[in-house]
Amino acid sequence: MTARDRLVLALDVETPALALELARRTASSIGVFKASPAHVYQDGEAYIAALRALGRPVFLDLKLNDIPETVARLTRQVARMGVAYLTVHTTGGSKMMAAAQAAVAETGGTLKLLGVTVLTSFDQEQVRTEWAVTASIEERVLALADLARGAGLHGIVCSPLELKAVRARFGTALATVVPGIRSSTDSAGDQKRTMSPAEAVAAGADYIVVGRPIVAQPDPVAAAHRMTHEMEEAPQ
Repeated sequence: MTARDRLVLALDVETPALALELARRTASSIGVFKASPAHVYQDGEAYIAALRALGRPVFLDLKLNDIPETVARLTRQVARMGVAYLTVHTTGGSKMMAAAQAAVAETGGTLKLLGVTVLTSFDQEQVRTEWAVTASIEERVLALADLARGAGLHGIVCSPLELKAVRARFGTALATVVPGIRSSTDSAGDQKRTMSPAEAVAAGADYIVVGRPIVAQPDPVAAAHRMTHEMEEAPQ
């Protein structure tokens, strides 16, 4: 897999039209487009079709979390759109994830499900006080990843800080998709658990998700190239 293939661009801009313009500009420089749910809610399948026409896989980050039957129904609908990746929340539980995976199988099995573990906007103190969880974030991520693997999901979404532990526990059995990527010159924004592109790849990231450090730049193509260059510099 090349560095470009690993780069997932989060098209988190104001409107679907702006997102498509950005996608057209950067299509040759990134591997996967991450579609904003807000744009899909606005323009529906036509937006997904326009992204797919640019020749890159589409990642729909819906973070589904509901009763199993509801999630299965939504998963079947997304699968029919030709989306490559879809997120579900691992906190929805093993039955919910298994129902989603079964729905994928019913539609031909090409959609890959990714289980979201602990969002990168959380830190240990927030997990302790708001979730009443005394385990470390790393322990929590590993437990949720175990549920995702048991349900047959393709991979998980976790912060770069848990990558080494995930790789040590699961090897290559779960693909790892990693937001919270920031170069040394980027602002962390609302991300609490971050790492550079090179550090994330060295720690075992299959894909890195980048939004603002690319989309907020005057030259998004150049910013994407900087990200891929940093990944290429990662120690093997």
